[in-house]
Amino acid sequence: MLTSEMTVQRRASAKATMAMRALVANTTLFTGVVGLAILLLLLSSFLLPPFEVLLVLAGIVVVIAILLRTFFIRIYSRAQVSIREVLSRQPEQTEPVLRRRLPSLLENAQLVTVTIRPGTVAVGKQIRELELLTRTGATAVALRRGGETIVSPEPELEFRPDDELLLIGSAAQLDQAKELLASEPATA
Repeated sequence: MLTSEMTVQRRASAKATMAMRALVANTTLFTGVVGLAILLLLLSSFLLPPFEVLLVLAGIVVVIAILLRTFFIRIYSRAQVSIREVLSRQPEQTEPVLRRRLPSLLENAQLVTVTIRPGTVAVGKQIRELELLTRTGATAVALRRGGETIVSPEPELEFRPDDELLLIGSAAQLDQAKELLASEPATA
C-alpha cells in the first residue's frame, strides 16, 4: 500500500488513481509472495524429497483439495456464520455487581504518640527490656529524638527523656502501653 501511494501520482480522475494504486499494490503483493516462495524452495531444497517425489506429493495435495472442496466450503461458511453471529450479538445488559468493601487490615488499629517523661521507668531502658510488645500488645512504629526520626526502631534502642514514641495497636493495648511508659520506677 505504501509503495502504491508513493509510486502512483494524483491524476485528474480519482477512479483512475484508485485503480492504478490497486494494480500496483496487488502486483507488489503477488511479486513478493512469488519471490518468497522461490527463496523458500531454494533454501529448503536440501530438505525436500527429489523433484519427482515433490511433484507427486503436490499432485496428491491438489487432488485431495479438489475432492474435499465442498467440505472446506461448508466449514468456511459455518465459520463465517459464527463470526457474524458473535459480532452482531448485542451486549447483555447486566446490572453492575456491587462490590462489598473489603475490611481494612488495620480497621481496629490506632496510632498514638507518647512522650517519654524524665523520671519514668522507660528512661534508660531498651524497648526489649520494657517488653513493650509482650506486655501490652502495642508496637513501636517510630521514634523522634530531637530533629531525628527513627522509623521502626530496633529492640536495642534505649529511651531518653523527651523522646516521642509513635505506637500502633488497639485502644486497650495503647492504654496499657501509655501506663507502662508513664509509670514510676520501682524503689528498692
